[in-house]
Amino acid sequence: MVRVLILSQTYWPSIDAASQLVEDIGRFLVEEGFDVHVVTPAVNYATGDLLCLREEVHGVHMWRTPALPFSRHSLVARIASLFFFGVFRLAASAIVPRPDVVLVVASPTTLGISAHVLRRYGGINTCLLLHDIYPEIAIRLGLYGLNLSSRSALARLWLSARDSGLHAYNHVVVIGEGMAQALEERGLERSRVSVIENWPSQSLVQTPARKVNPLLRKHGLLDKFVVQYSGNLGLLHDAQAIIEAAAILKDDAEIRFLVIGGGRRHREIMAAKREKGLHNIKVLPYQPRTVLDISLSAADVALVSLRSEVEGLAVPSKTYGALAAGVPVVFIGDADGETARLLRAADCGLTVSDGKGLAQTILALRNNPSRLGQLAANARRASLKWRWREAALSSYSELMSRLANADV
Repeated sequence: MVRVLILSQTYWPSIDAASQLVEDIGRFLVEEGFDVHVVTPAVNYATGDLLCLREEVHGVHMWRTPALPFSRHSLVARIASLFFFGVFRLAASAIVPRPDVVLVVASPTTLGISAHVLRRYGGINTCLLLHDIYPEIAIRLGLYGLNLSSRSALARLWLSARDSGLHAYNHVVVIGEGMAQALEERGLERSRVSVIENWPSQSLVQTPARKVNPLLRKHGLLDKFVVQYSGNLGLLHDAQAIIEAAAILKDDAEIRFLVIGGGRRHREIMAAKREKGLHNIKVLPYQPRTVLDISLSAADVALVSLRSEVEGLAVPSKTYGALAAGVPVVFIGDADGETARLLRAADCGLTVSDGKGLAQTILALRNNPSRLGQLAANARRASLKWRWREAALSSYSELMSRLANADV
């Protein structure tokens, strides 16, 4: 039996998208006959609650380490949290039964040290899963209060450290072709990189009819045209376009914006609702994964966003869930990006660049039920045709088997 060790900054019972995806990988590998162990911090990423140090769920053995609070907003706090986890992760790795392969889901710079130690002294093959590419994102957006040129000494040092971390792994998985190209441009051989797209939740195979949707009934939205943003609304996303569109459509009695989730830009939505009197926005916290089918299928239109500055460095995985629920997507971002191309290819959504365009598109779809219905049918058809979940999880299983049997 092949033993896989997963090192992840976040895992079950956290309900953020990354936790759910890694949980799916672990559970699928168990179903495929792997012996799966997970080392993760003993804190719920979403709530901050402390968790027990040892647990087995769905056949996955979890080994939780002490942890510092994780912050997306402070560079110092983020590095400290990752470093703290790295120290305890190495200690925990010595206690966990020796794995055949290690899958790392986190920062390549800090976790590259672990990969180097495991490969050189443990003779264990390692694989890194990247959901976004830093520090390029931080540099382009000026995150953490930094205003760096990509040619500055600090940026070059940061990039060099990250590149060294990447090269410590036998293999790297990214979730989009643009990300693979970005790593290749930094000198990582394309043969060492796999593109495995993310996927929707299994619960979206069957969704409730809109007219009996309990979420809509609970919040008085059964007779409204619901435009929904679901999930993390963070620094990579365009909240201002949503706020602008809501302001333009403020006096339309039928249209309602339903914003579900969390994140820094989620707080901007709440502030704008309060300050601008945007009564057409309904804000809800993250919903449990067990009711994801209900929450996603409550939408007439789903919003997905990725700031154009970081196109090719990340992929908004919200798209897959919306399409699986049979909901057309309006993408706020680069018209030539991967998400926009997917929507065009399947004719299951539209792309806009700003709030004015978003408002116009929402009105056009509301006023054309036939076109809206066609996009919705195409959305579900695309999800069934491409079978993202089955394809992705099978790819992880095959990759883990191959790495377990490869020379270090």
